[in-house]
Parts: sequence; structure tokens; C-alpha cells
Amino acid sequence: MAHTAHLAYHQAMYAPPLVPSPSFSRPPAGPENTYAPRYGDFLRDAGQFVLVDSTLQGARLTPVAEGERFPGCFSTEEKIRIASLLAELGVEWIEHPSPAASGESERDLRALCALGLRAGVRAQVGDMEDARLVVACGVRGVNVILSTSGESSGQEELQARLVTAQDVVRYAKAQGVEVCLAAGDVRTPLVELLKVCRAAEEAGADRVSLSDSGGCANPLQVYELVRTVRAAVGCGVEVLLHNDTGCAVANACTALEAGATHVCVSVLGLGERVGITPLGGLLACLAAARPELVRERYRLRVLRELETVVAQAVGVEVPFCNPVTGGAAWRHTGAGHWAGLEGEGRGKGEVLREEDWGGAC
Repeated sequence: MAHTAHLAYHQAMYAPPLVPSPSFSRPPAGPENTYAPRYGDFLRDAGQFVLVDSTLQGARLTPVAEGERFPGCFSTEEKIRIASLLAELGVEWIEHPSPAASGESERDLRALCALGLRAGVRAQVGDMEDARLVVACGVRGVNVILSTSGESSGQEELQARLVTAQDVVRYAKAQGVEVCLAAGDVRTPLVELLKVCRAAEEAGADRVSLSDSGGCANPLQVYELVRTVRAAVGCGVEVLLHNDTGCAVANACTALEAGATHVCVSVLGLGERVGITPLGGLLACLAAARPELVRERYRLRVLRELETVVAQAVGVEVPFCNPVTGGAAWRHTGAGHWAGLEGEGRGKGEVLREEDWGGAC
């Protein structure tokens, strides 16, 4: 029996793609940009990505928070300032810890929702009681947490959790709230993961979330997983990618190429262990591929102030090698490199423009 299940999993994992191969015709825009997308694909539009920032999950009173094991915490005033800067930058969603964690967390969530920011505010929920409290706080979105381990769950246990999750999804949608359901991890057996994703879509979820909680997936593995799920369901796909092997930005960009619609990020990549996809690094990577789009959607100059505020709040320095805002980000020493940046050569050797990110360090 175990052998049969194992064989079925691998057959599903390595089955031929469920959609036709992409057309490898180069897009008309940006033919001189080496980093521009090379082909069109009806399954995805990487220009339609949405960023979900979870920096505020670093609150000390939330055991499940991304930054719980990172030094420092955020006061109410710091949360308001960080959220305001995120909204000014143009980040579309801001995730806050569950108000069920404490009275302080509930107070802070209500305060953020009352700001009327352009960015939507969402919070995590685990059951119907959590959902009612979160909706009462005035959020525009919820992230329904359905814990699926890296190993297969018993069918009865999985079905019971799915029924609960579907009830929460239906309740939240009835309240006019956008819903994401955390479907599983890259280590979750594919058959089980797809079952959860289809159940979430059936209940009306706007998207499902896939995570690499161990932070050890590589871009090809992320691409295959996201593309398989994206082809199997009609709702959006969100990714939460940890950075233990330094692949979080690459994995996030690859996920978008595979059809992901939302990417979870945090300022400076703050999160459990070595963190998750850093907001600045991902924006820099996206700006290299789609400079006009990123400049139009995001006020990139705000990033430097945002990272400084967060770094001071948690008691760290912005790394010297941090993309676009680090102390060494715009220092060039090679004569040949300088020649490519000066005079008529400017714009050919320099893919990212310093002035877009707030000037010199």
C-alpha cells in the first residue's frame, strides 16, 4: 500500500505538463534589455504580480510570527510608521499577526485598519473564532492557515481540517473579505496538496499559498510545483519562500514565471532563521527585467527610508551588500565597468539606475 502511494506521488510529480508548452516568441517591448522576459505564456503574466509584506509579523506576542526568533519587536507607533511607508512604496498587502494572540495585537490591528491605507491589511486565522475577530477588526483580507506537514496526513484528519478551512473561507467571503488559504509546503505530497488547493477553490478562496518553510528548494523545484498547481486550479497562487540557501529571490522570480500571482516578502528579508524573500532584493530583480513597470507601480525612493526604520526598530544595520540600498551597492572599481557607465555608455552597463532608488549611499 505504501509502495503504491509512493509510486502515485512520483507519477503525479513528474507527469507531463498539464498545459501546452509556452511559445518562445520574444515580446516586442524592451528588445535591448538582456534581463527582459524571453517568451510569452498564456498561463502567467509576471507583470501582474502582487506583493504581500509580512514584516509586521515580527511582533513579539505572536508565536507564529515570521520574525519571532529575530531580535527586536515593533511598538504600535513603529507598526504604524512601517505600514505607512509600505503603503507609500506601493506594496499591495500588509500582513499583521492574528488579533487572537493578545489584546495588544488586536489593538494594533484595529489601528492599522483605521488608517485607511492604500495597501490592504490582512491577518492570519486558524478557525472560525479567529475569523470573526479578524473581520471585526476591519481587515480587507485573511490568510487561512491549514497546517499540512511535509509528510502525508491521514485522510480522515485531512478531511476534517479541510471542512473547517472551507467553512472559514465561505464565512470570510460572505463578509466581503479577500481570502488566501495556506495550502501546504513544497514537501507536502503532491496528491494531498492538490486536494487542498481544489477544496480551497471550491469554497471560494481567491488564492492558495504554497510555502518553502525549510528554505531549501531550488528555482526549478519551485517552478515545477507552482506551474502544476496553477494549471490545476483557477484561483491565484501565492508563494512564501524562506531563504536558508540564499535562493529566496530567485525562487520568487521563478514562481512568477511559473504563474504565481502573489509573493510574500519582508523588509530586509526579516523572518524565522535567515528570513524570507527580501522586499528590496525582489524589487531590484523585477526592476531589472521590467524597469518601466516597476518604476510606474512603486515609489522606489521610499525603500531606503523603510529599510532604515525597520533596521533601527530591530537593532541591526542595513547590510553593506544589501541590493540597491547597501553601502557598496553603487560602488564601481573596474575601469571597464566605469567606461560602460559614463557618457554615452550610461544605461548600457548600468541595468539598475541609482537615481531610482534614492541616490548615493
